[in-house]
Amino acid sequence: MRSAPCAVVVDSASSTRQRVAVLLQLAGWRVYGVSGMSEALRAVAQLHPDLVITEARVRGGSGLALADALRRSGARTRCLVLTTRPTARLRAQAAALGAGCLAKPLDPGQLVEFLGGRRPAPPAGPTARVHVSAERLRPRPPGPEDDDAPSWTQRQRDLYLQSLPHHLAWIAENARAGDAGAVADEARRLADESDRNGQPAVARVSTAIAHDADRGILSQPKLMQLVLLASAAGGR
Repeated sequence: MRSAPCAVVVDSASSTRQRVAVLLQLAGWRVYGVSGMSEALRAVAQLHPDLVITEARVRGGSGLALADALRRSGARTRCLVLTTRPTARLRAQAAALGAGCLAKPLDPGQLVEFLGGRRPAPPAGPTARVHVSAERLRPRPPGPEDDDAPSWTQRQRDLYLQSLPHHLAWIAENARAGDAGAVADEARRLADESDRNGQPAVARVSTAIAHDADRGILSQPKLMQLVLLASAAGGR
């Protein structure tokens, strides 16, 4: 069985790196995140990744400069530059360097299209991962001494949004490992959290993923849709 391909994600914002990493993990990739140009070049030299996804502006350089460095080094690594304003000029500059250029936040469908439908085989066995449960983040319910109901609601929503990346990362890791049971359990957990926090779309897709996983089916389109909906729920 072939090993999962490797990707390096370059962005100074850890939240952005995490969102892109989850999308790639759902597609079966191993992902390493770095925050700047020099770190990216070191990672490429050490890991020989199949793909580099970089923000247009990174610490110590730019996405185009990184793509140019990869091309000059003779690396066969594919490069994708993300930007909030993917102008025709920027797309042309990226294309001249053999790189792609897409808008951020990254749309799951566009990422799948860029990857050319490649679906790497999952690793031979599950990878151990410490699960950060939303239960740990959940505050106590309000008691008689609590008068500020709106404040409680906002705190509950904030904690829900904080827990989203942990839910998604856990689902992604177990989907990549082919552990349908773990995916079903976490998807149900997320569905319950989302329903109680006014996110019916996230709850609906999570429930559908859990039902599929109960039958041994891990639907990549639904998993990618979940990431997109969760990102929208967080306003990111």
